[in-house]
Amino acid sequence: LITGLTSGGKLGQFLADNQCPHYLFAPEFNPSGLPRFGLGYTIMGLAGLVDVLGFIKIGSEIDLLGRPDKEAVTAAAEQIAAGCQGKMVVIFSSGHLDGNGHTMANQINETAKTLAFWSRLPDADHYLVEGVTSPNIPLSAIFLKSKRYREDLINRHDLTKKIFDQVEQNNYVFQPAAATVWGEVLETLWFSGYTSLFLARGNGVDPLAMPAINFIKSKLSTV
Repeated sequence: LITGLTSGGKLGQFLADNQCPHYLFAPEFNPSGLPRFGLGYTIMGLAGLVDVLGFIKIGSEIDLLGRPDKEAVTAAAEQIAAGCQGKMVVIFSSGHLDGNGHTMANQINETAKTLAFWSRLPDADHYLVEGVTSPNIPLSAIFLKSKRYREDLINRHDLTKKIFDQVEQNNYVFQPAAATVWGEVLETLWFSGYTSLFLARGNGVDPLAMPAINFIKSKLSTV
């Protein structure tokens, strides 16, 4: 079975020509045209596809999502962005928030033009924490934490933050308050998107511009 989701273009034409079941959407709520600002379409579109195809049923989970506390999440994003100003950012996550950690690093790099990396716990405790002890590296760590993590993972997040706190005080924990796993993922996505935008504003950069990426693309297109 071949399926897909797309806003059109060559992929949309391929899926249509080959009569593949797919979700074709018009990204009217993403006027930027950039994929990183249209994650709602891709995440919920993919969820809808696997639901329709019968692999999982997400209807009850979606009903329980509710709405995140917009003011609280946005305020946390603004505060953390201010503390990360002028620093390299390291994001830690575990389990069901690993996708969020990876996404947040991408958002901060692309949107805020700030060097950011993502690492998974417990993996990072076997190598990365030793690099933190090097002096004179301006960095901040953001821990994406969940009350649904296993107890050993919660302990690892706490202990790893203590290592970072020994060399840099501007380290942060974001813990979503949603009632379900799905809700935590989407609330954390809201947080990471706003954090990258506030960081871009603080840096005085255009969040839509991608000069380095476009330079590489333009050069590769002539090869």
